[in-house]
Amino acid sequence: MDKLLNFIYSIAKIIWRPADLPTKIGTIIFISGITLLSGGVIFRVVYKENIFEYAPSDASFYSWLVGLVVVAIGLLILVCRVITVMKNESVKDIGFIYVPAFKNMSAELDITKQGLPPTNLKKLMSPLKRNPFDSRDKHESIDQLKRIKQYIEDNSDVSRAQKAYVKSVGAIPFLFHLGTVFRDNHLQTEFVANDRATGNGYLLNKEKFQCRYFTLTFNNQTDLEIAISAMQLSGTDEAAIAVSFTQDILASHLPAEFSNSTLFINSNIKDFELIQNNEKLDEVIGVISKCISRLNAHVKVVNLFICAQTSVVFKLGERYQIGMHGPIKVHHYCSTENRYIWGIETKEIA
Repeated sequence: MDKLLNFIYSIAKIIWRPADLPTKIGTIIFISGITLLSGGVIFRVVYKENIFEYAPSDASFYSWLVGLVVVAIGLLILVCRVITVMKNESVKDIGFIYVPAFKNMSAELDITKQGLPPTNLKKLMSPLKRNPFDSRDKHESIDQLKRIKQYIEDNSDVSRAQKAYVKSVGAIPFLFHLGTVFRDNHLQTEFVANDRATGNGYLLNKEKFQCRYFTLTFNNQTDLEIAISAMQLSGTDEAAIAVSFTQDILASHLPAEFSNSTLFINSNIKDFELIQNNEKLDEVIGVISKCISRLNAHVKVVNLFICAQTSVVFKLGERYQIGMHGPIKVHHYCSTENRYIWGIETKEIA
């Protein structure tokens, strides 16, 4: 019974809210034809030789004929659309790349519980999965990043994919540089966020109007240019950006050399799932990217200290461009020592 109701519901959604333009056009034409077929008076009553008789209505006949043609056209469009969709779904051109970057993580995952649309699940290639490793170790992170970069370049499935979903949980420097691995690739990527409670995945596809509104400040200023002009950057080779979206990064956490040359980017709301919409994610990444390029105009190396959800870190790495942002070093925070203990610079994985 549930399957029947779901089928009826699916058909109703297609009729009332078609997902694509060809289906919408075919549906409108088909419904218009049905309206013509059912509309009008098929017979008219005439008085002839003291007798009332029924005679065909010419107007109704033509309306019926036109309606029949319109219905046929609508059905033809919809049938062609169904054939096209079925052929499209039979082509496996979507990849899934899973990188568990903590040793205690599982090497396996249930692909049906990652929040992917059902249509994309049908087009999914065999997922590319790596064995778990410890991204808290700098040398292991660098080694794995080089291996993943080579693996993706050499893998034939990735080379023919049109889109790839990427899921990874790991240390901040690793996630950022994992994003850089995809920056020059032909792939359109979408990051799969990890549900901290269940370990399942989800996409940042919540409607923007349903998401919480938050604002950003730059060294407690709302204007980026004012904040940068107040920084002491003259005569320094390096500057820093501290991004605090999930928890506050304090000045005391940072190396002493950045005490006067750090741009603190803060959100007025702190949350591990602060951003739940890809459009908002792109907007925020654009702001941080602009901050990096502005500091790059004054110094040789920009250091990044990031406390944000994984999707922000990965996408920031994917947006990285050497010509615009210059050399970047991303730092790893050690909670037991309460300080940043190492970092990975972009040239180390080139």
